[in-house]
Amino acid sequence: MVHPKTPVTLQDVSREAKVCLNTAAKVLAGQAKIARISNKTAERVRKAAEKLGYVPNIMARNLRAKNSRNIAVFISDMTDYIYTESCHRIVEKLYVNDYFPIVSIAEIGLELCFQQWLQNRIEGVILCGTTKLINSDFIDRLHHHHILPLIAGCAFHDPDAPLLRSLNVSIVTTDNHLGIQLVIQHLHEQGKQRIAFIT
Repeated sequence: MVHPKTPVTLQDVSREAKVCLNTAAKVLAGQAKIARISNKTAERVRKAAEKLGYVPNIMARNLRAKNSRNIAVFISDMTDYIYTESCHRIVEKLYVNDYFPIVSIAEIGLELCFQQWLQNRIEGVILCGTTKLINSDFIDRLHHHHILPLIAGCAFHDPDAPLLRSLNVSIVTTDNHLGIQLVIQHLHEQGKQRIAFIT
């Protein structure tokens, strides 16, 4: 019978690298420069971690840290290519910038998503689109729990909706109306007169 291998601990890494536990922890948390740990020592710790196959316990690290660096990415419609593609790009960028994305989809229910966000101590939520349940009360609820909301993509079918203006939330979107105007202007300048539009 094969017994599972005992997980490598941070203490094992510090012992292998011949540094104190605190130094190993800071290096593997990406805080070597802030803690003024030399490049030589930091590299020794990283090599020791790689040699031993050390995998950091993210949950334990988050419990110790003031900030969890967990960001929720909410997809309002899994069948919408724009939202799923936006989510894909957002997740890529979060990883590159040392954030941990937690993907949630509207189909499981907004309340379940919200509970998942609280349990994972998220710092912010990026809403790839919205649903009717994402209203000013919901945004206020996020703020109450110190969760920073941001809407990526089209928030509502009507960009001038009073609800959109009343929300205390940042929005990153495109001006589709201006985009269509520029396309038509460009085609007109090229001498085109019979223009079809396919959605």
